[in-house]
Amino acid sequence: MLPVRKLMRQTNPVPSPLPDDLSPRAQRELSDLVASRTLDAAPGRRRVFGFVVPAVAIALLAIVVVGVFAFKLFESPPPVADEMFFGDTASLQAEAGIIIRATIVSMREQDESGFPEIIATASIDEVAKGSVVKGDRIEFAYSKPGSGPETPSGLKSGGQFVLLLVGSDASPASLVNTTQGYYVVSGDKAVAGPDNPVDLGPDVKQLLRLR
Repeated sequence: MLPVRKLMRQTNPVPSPLPDDLSPRAQRELSDLVASRTLDAAPGRRRVFGFVVPAVAIALLAIVVVGVFAFKLFESPPPVADEMFFGDTASLQAEAGIIIRATIVSMREQDESGFPEIIATASIDEVAKGSVVKGDRIEFAYSKPGSGPETPSGLKSGGQFVLLLVGSDASPASLVNTTQGYYVVSGDKAVAGPDNPVDLGPDVKQLLRLR
């Protein structure tokens, strides 16, 4: 009958510690085999940052990463307003159907057009262009400040402005654009906004009693 210790060594194909009754060559080969099996994970697994991860999990992770990258690459960019900008006085004034000096008397917010906008009512003080009459009131609309990439921020109730407007009588007029559609009246001068390098023409200033 075999001793218990020897019997246990024979039933264990990878004994540890190594048997002491093997030849030097057998001990070396068995040592190499044990080291190889220790370093390698089971079939179908890989070591990632010190952890044993199934190959299927690695493949799923790769699919998720590729999917996120593709979504970011092809997703639609946020909408950006694209409005005409005028580089000279003549083209700016030609675009406007109405040029007036007016005082804003009231402002209200609405979203009937599908986005937040301000409807301002202005009392007309002087007229340089358009079929409007001094002393009348006119409504004009513009996007609510902060609601989009391009919105006017200098208009306020009680302020006096030169307004350059486009539009028909059937609906509120609109500013020619958000940066050049109005000038602040300060004393007897029309002051352009910081992003508007274009001055009003002398003929328009004269009709509006400005200089």
